[in-house]
Amino acid sequence: IPTCWISWFICSTSQRYKCRNCEVCMGKYFCTKCKFFDDDVSKNKYHCDGCGICRTGGEQNFFHCYKYGISVLPCGHTLHLDCLKEMETHFQFSCPVCSNSVCDMSSVWEQLDQEVAFTPMPEIYQNKMVWILCNDCGTTSEVHFYVVAHKCLSCNSYNVAEAKLTPLEKKKKVGFRVSTHLLEMPGKHFSLYNMSILNQMLLHFENFG
Repeated sequence: IPTCWISWFICSTSQRYKCRNCEVCMGKYFCTKCKFFDDDVSKNKYHCDGCGICRTGGEQNFFHCYKYGISVLPCGHTLHLDCLKEMETHFQFSCPVCSNSVCDMSSVWEQLDQEVAFTPMPEIYQNKMVWILCNDCGTTSEVHFYVVAHKCLSCNSYNVAEAKLTPLEKKKKVGFRVSTHLLEMPGKHFSLYNMSILNQMLLHFENFG
C-alpha cells in the first residue's frame, strides 16, 4: 500500500509503521527516510546513508570509503580507482571478486587468435584436450591445448581457467563455477604475449577508466 494511502485505508489516523490508534502493524521493517515497509526481515535490511537507499545484508557487513574514488566494473562490483590502476601495472584485467573482464577485450582476443594460429604446437601436444571454465560467461568446454592461451567456445574470450572435472562430470559435461577468489586472466601466460598485445591491453584499460 502506498505510504500516502495508509491512513485512509485503515483508520484515517496518521502513523508510522504501527498505528497508534488501532495498533495495526504495516510492516516488521520500516525506514523513516525511505518510507519503506516490509514484513520480510530475513535479509537484514538497513538504511545506508551513503547509498541513499535501504540495502540488504546487515549494516555491520558493509562500509563506505569516502577517501578514495571508486569505479563500478561491468560485472557490478566496485573497486578503488587506485587499485584499478595498480591492476593495470600488473597486467591484471579481471575483477578481483568474480574474475570477469573489467573492460572490452574483444580486439585483444582477436590478436590472441593470431598468436595461437602462428604458434606451432609440438606433435606430442597436437591432440591433447583440456577442460576450461570461462570467467566471462561461465561456460565449461573442452578445447585443444595451447601453450599461449585457451579460448572459450561460447563467447570467444581468453579469460579462462583450467577446469578440474571428475570423470563423471566429464562424461555428463556438467558446467560449474570455481571459487570466485581464484584469479585467472590468463595471467600466468602474459610472459608469452608480445609487447603489441600488452600495449593494446593498456590502451583498452585507459579507455575504460
